[in-house]
Amino acid sequence: MSSKSSKSPAGKLGNIARSAGLLAWVLAGFVAASLAVSFAVLGLGEAGVLSEDFRQTTLQFAMSAFVYGLSLALVVGLPYLVFRWRTS
Repeated sequence: MSSKSSKSPAGKLGNIARSAGLLAWVLAGFVAASLAVSFAVLGLGEAGVLSEDFRQTTLQFAMSAFVYGLSLALVVGLPYLVFRWRTS
């Protein structure tokens, strides 16, 4: 058994801070992915790639899939690329 227990006040505070940091990181990754996909769709619309005939349901589905995929790549992949941290 280690001398520093996670049940000590300092250990609990560290766990709370780590959890809050992870929550903020996931939220930031999701917001960044949402903004990136929104700007990409806006750019495609301005370039005339997306026509008025394009169904809103299909566009919403595609945007959601890209947002979730990109947010997963940011939240999991970026720490590995920058710090070589593996996620569990």
